[in-house]
Amino acid sequence: MSNFELLSEFSMTHCVALCAFLVPANLLVSLQIILFAAFERPRYQLWLMATVSGLYVSLLVLHDLSWFMIGVIETPTFGLIFVAALCLGVNAWAIARPGYFVYLRRRLQQIALGAAT
Repeated sequence: MSNFELLSEFSMTHCVALCAFLVPANLLVSLQIILFAAFERPRYQLWLMATVSGLYVSLLVLHDLSWFMIGVIETPTFGLIFVAALCLGVNAWAIARPGYFVYLRRRLQQIALGAAT
């Protein structure tokens, strides 16, 4: 047995557990990158979180590819690929344009404070 066969077998055996961990982990790390950008954290912290997110996205895509390779092509497999692509896109956007998230945070603060008075 090759290493990929072992990983595929592990992925198929523990599918629910992997998805239950990887999907929320991807979403939470992406949210954290957005918040780090919005609150003007140092760039190295953004890059660190993007690296962690890249690891989670890679694991999610590998898990999905193991299902594609055995011929299981269903809606959840495409949904997982969409989640991975969405997280990568948001992370790239937060790293490339952190000023947008700062502007968005300040604008939301103005709206919230204006509504409170």
